[in-house]
Order: sequence, then C-alpha cells, then structure tokens
Amino acid sequence: MPGSSSDDWVSAHRFDPGEPPPNLSLCYLCVSCSENNYIGVYSNTGCSPILHQNTRFRPMGGVSQTLSTIHSHPSFSRGQTSQPPRTPRPNPALLLLRCLAQKMSHQSLTTSHRERNLTILGILYHEQNFLFTPLFEVLASTPGIFSQISHHLVIKKNLLQCHKQMKTRFSSSLISLSDTHKMLQKTCRDFAEAELKPIASKIDKEHLYPKEQISKMGKLGLLSIEVPEALGGVELDSLAYAIAMEEISRGCASTGVIMSVNSSLFLGPLLKFGSSSQKQQFVQPFTTGERIGCFALSEPGNGSDAGAASTTAHSINGESWILNGTKAWITNGYEAEAAIVFATTDKSKMHKGISAFVVPKPLKGLALGKKEDKLGIRGSSTCSLIFEDCVLSKDSLLGELGMGFKIAMMTLDAGRIGIASQALGIGQAALDCAVEYSSKRNAFGAPIFKLQAIQV
Repeated sequence: MPGSSSDDWVSAHRFDPGEPPPNLSLCYLCVSCSENNYIGVYSNTGCSPILHQNTRFRPMGGVSQTLSTIHSHPSFSRGQTSQPPRTPRPNPALLLLRCLAQKMSHQSLTTSHRERNLTILGILYHEQNFLFTPLFEVLASTPGIFSQISHHLVIKKNLLQCHKQMKTRFSSSLISLSDTHKMLQKTCRDFAEAELKPIASKIDKEHLYPKEQISKMGKLGLLSIEVPEALGGVELDSLAYAIAMEEISRGCASTGVIMSVNSSLFLGPLLKFGSSSQKQQFVQPFTTGERIGCFALSEPGNGSDAGAASTTAHSINGESWILNGTKAWITNGYEAEAAIVFATTDKSKMHKGISAFVVPKPLKGLALGKKEDKLGIRGSSTCSLIFEDCVLSKDSLLGELGMGFKIAMMTLDAGRIGIASQALGIGQAALDCAVEYSSKRNAFGAPIFKLQAIQV
C-alpha cells in the first residue's frame, strides 16, 4: 500500500474477483483521531474525505457531535444523497470491512494519518434515512467477525487489543454474574416456577391477590433486597433487585408489579428521605410480605404531573395536617396498608409547593374507589384513593416541606429499573410459551417451529 507498510498500519487485500463489488453508493465510515481532534467521514465510493474538521469535542460526546456535524454538512443536501438507490440492507460487518479496506487504501489518508490513533466510531448507512451503527454493536452482534476480517485486512495489534478489552468489558458487565447474584437468580427462578407459574393464569383471570405467595417472598428476603440489614433487609445492589424482578415477573406479571411498587415506590422514598421513626414504623413491617405499601401521585385531571397536584394538605397550628383530594390509578391501592401521598402545601410556589406524606391505611376520611378492570396484571389491584378531611400527624411529612416534587422524580427514576426488569421477564415468559407451543404444534408434517416463517 503506498505510503505505509502492513507493519505500520493496515494492509488492504483485494476483494475476490468473483465477489460482487459493494453496490451501496451511500455508505460512510465515521472515524475520529484523538491526537488532533480530527473527525472524518469516508464514503465507500472512491473513499475521498467528504468532511475534514478540526472540531474539539468531549470524550463522551464524540459520536453525537460527529453525527450532528455530518447531518449539517452540505454534501448531505445535494442531489447525490436525496434519492439513494434502494438496495438491501448489508451485513454490518462486511460493510465495515469494505469501508475499512477502501479507506486504508486511500493514499492521502494513510500518508497524513499513518501513525496517529484513529478510532473507528462506527458505520453510517442509508436505507430510508441515515442511521448510525456504533462499532461495539457491530462487534457484539456479528459472530465470527474477526474470521471475516482476516479475509480482507491485516489489522494493527492495538485494534485487536481494543476489541479484546471491549469484549471483556461487554461480557463482564452484561453476561457474567457474581456467585451471590447467581444464587439469587436461581432462588427466584425456582420460586417462580414452583409457586407462581402454576397459578399465574388463575390470579389474572380471577383478580386474586397472591397473599400466600407474597408472604413467602417476604420470608425469602425478596421484598427487602435493597433494604439495609439494620432495618431487616438483605442489603444487596440494584442488579440483584433487577434479577429478582425479572424472574418473579417471568413467573407471574401481577406478582412482579406488587413487588415492584412495594420495594421501589413505597420503601424507596422512605429509605432515602424518611426520618428514623418513619423507617422504624414503615420499613421493616413492609418487608415481611404481611403488609405492602403503595405510591399515590396520579390524579384524575393531572395524570402523573407531580407539579400540578390538586390534592391539598393544610397545616393546623403546626401540629397536624388536613388532607383532601383524590388520587387515581393507584397500584396496590386496595391491599396497601400505607401510602406515599403527594399534596400541594403552597400553591404560590408551584412545583416547589408540593410535599410528600406517609399515610397509614385504613384512615378516617379515606375511601377507596372501585377496582379497575384492566386488560391484564389483574392480580395487582388498581383503584382511587379519596381523601376527605383526613387528619395526619405532623410526623407524617416525608422529608422537608416543599420537597415532594423532588422526592417524586427521584422515586420514579429508581422505579424504572423495576419496570424494565418486569418487561424483560414478561417478554421472556411470552417467548418461552411461543417456543414450547411451536415445538409441539405440527403442520405440513413437521413442528411449526421448523417452518420458515417462525423457524427457531
């Protein structure tokens, strides 16, 4: 290759004459050079640089800034890119290899940047619009990529080392679990298979609250995974909580929701903002499975807009609070024996006038609306909480006055871990059912999972 040797950088081999040439006229390779903050985009047609910019960018913002610069470049508004030919979406690995091979054969690039640290950010291809595929996704999703690379390129050692480090990091963070996490996963999976899966359909059809199963989960410590040991909890991390949520939801979606609301939306804010007396009264008793809590934010007219709460709490001589208003669609509302309730304490301060309260149930003046007849997850009750002149002690205030909006937002952020884990568990259960059914259902002389449309 002119201007360099294979020992210095990369040597591009010719493609097999029998191999069809790349037919995508609009494929680009995005690269950055950390040494001089260089960003380049190279086309697979001629490989001439269409963009050279000495642009400085933060390390974590390189890809997004590169894409922003690319899309604003005049080349993308010319006729050559407005109506690209319709071609099949290519194999990302081969596209990357072809772009690499042609880029590295471009003399001006290899001469001027031969010794510099070029980082491949990813590939940009055109289907209906420009889409960016980061390199780590290509590596992670394409088995045997290096066996393909060996047919096209001789790669410098540091690129191979980069891949090894990336592969190790990817595997350790997303695949490997510690012994503690593996044991927890097995415990939850065994429990779900034995206690939840056989009755999940009945729980949903008959709107049954799985009291016995929730109690057993409490004894196993599944309702106190992130609760400190000093308060009777297991004191594990968020990954442990996600693992448990996924496995329980895989066995029974309703039970997963009950667990999630009690653990993250009720116990979560108490652990972060509760006083010592509130923690003693409401944390440990709600980790055993005998009692559960709920989270009351949504309202009929405001949805989950915490800053527009119409429920009010008025202070009476600094000794008590009077609570009035309606909370809607409250998960665990019927069975819960306590609730985190958000109410306006000072309308003039907008969202800074929202406060949070720990409200015990039952309570004089508190009425429950009808159970909602949902499409699914019906073992977890959903209803309204109606407060009419409910008297709360001054110690019911959670955190400081006016902190309600902050408490709500932080609680919901943490709760999304549980929501994602539930979705993963439910999705896995659906896939399990589909695979099992397709292996038993025969059509045209074979199980349907061998047919082209749904082959496994």
